[in-house]
Amino acid sequence: MDVSVLHSVTEDLAGYLSELTTGDLDRPTSGAAGNVGALYRRLMEQNLQVASVLTVDASPWVVPSGAERRAAVHAPANAYGGGYENEYRRTASLMEAAFSSRADSALVPLHQRDYERTVAELYAAVVGEVVHHASELARALGLGYQPRSMVAAYLGDAEE
Repeated sequence: MDVSVLHSVTEDLAGYLSELTTGDLDRPTSGAAGNVGALYRRLMEQNLQVASVLTVDASPWVVPSGAERRAAVHAPANAYGGGYENEYRRTASLMEAAFSSRADSALVPLHQRDYERTVAELYAAVVGEVVHHASELARALGLGYQPRSMVAAYLGDAEE
């Protein structure tokens, strides 16, 4: 599977994460996460969950406790900005590699909903989700976000 669209949007999101400081973590978001710190943790967990679903060895990921997650979200940050993007890029690259190792038409079991989707369907859903989260993060930081033309074109095609 070609993951260039997903890589493009994860890089956009990583760019916003590179601007975060620890002081930004409590900024409210418009989504269910509630604040930037919770959104960051959700992004990381989602990348790892998608990667685990797509890999042949779908051993469960160890999800840290709430206290461990809160401590981890503060650890990689530089007080003056930067740092959060490194761990995000690491988990995003795991997800991208997992997608690229599968055929578009392969079926993926989604255990939380007891049904299957093709890799292509899951890919489209993930791209849309990452675009949504990039926009949500940008708004929380008082910035604008416009998906790159290749991403917008893909999303337009995916909706048809």
